[in-house]
Amino acid sequence: MSVDALLATKAERVEHPPFSPDLAPSDFFLFGAPKEKLSGSCFSGSEDLISKIREIFENISKETLVSVHENWSRKLSWVIENHGVYYTQ
Repeated sequence: MSVDALLATKAERVEHPPFSPDLAPSDFFLFGAPKEKLSGSCFSGSEDLISKIREIFENISKETLVSVHENWSRKLSWVIENHGVYYTQ
């Protein structure tokens, strides 16, 4: 997604506190979701794997993405309010 397309969604930009890798958006949802769905699968090559990953991402509902973003945003706000304390809840 381009920056312009992202800006067009009017999504709120949330600052990410330093030293909080536990809340990195990629680790928070984007790697776990496909990893779980790919578990136990075998692929004939990288194109086959890439195709399956694209299919997984294309089938994530808008509601799921909104929910994940809201949950991540709440946790991020908690970390900021608590001066960078490691999030464990």
